[in-house]
Amino acid sequence: MPWRAIQAAAEAGVPYDDIIGGIDIHPTDLSSPATQERIRAIVDRGNKQYKIELYTAVRRASLRKKPSVNTLALGARNVLDWDQQFDATGQGEPDLVGVGVRLTEIIEKLAKRHAPEATT
Repeated sequence: MPWRAIQAAAEAGVPYDDIIGGIDIHPTDLSSPATQERIRAIVDRGNKQYKIELYTAVRRASLRKKPSVNTLALGARNVLDWDQQFDATGQGEPDLVGVGVRLTEIIEKLAKRHAPEATT
């Protein structure tokens, strides 16, 4: 088994499926549940080590005297879950109450513009 290659890939943040598909491991070795479990444990630990190193590097870079805007944004995304406030389109939840109020105002304005003038 190429344990060193598996560990090196895991410590680089490579996911389990990519390691299994990208490293030459004999199919009979993969048929063993004990081997699969050992690989998963190595990958899980290696990926966590990678994340720790990445968090540390981002934090260190974002705390410099004059960090770049990109570094601060990266720190905010990773440490403060800044990007988790948005959905997949990059926008937050719609403000349905605000939209309803705004639509009511627009409809009222349009109704006043097109209403027949009262004759006195």
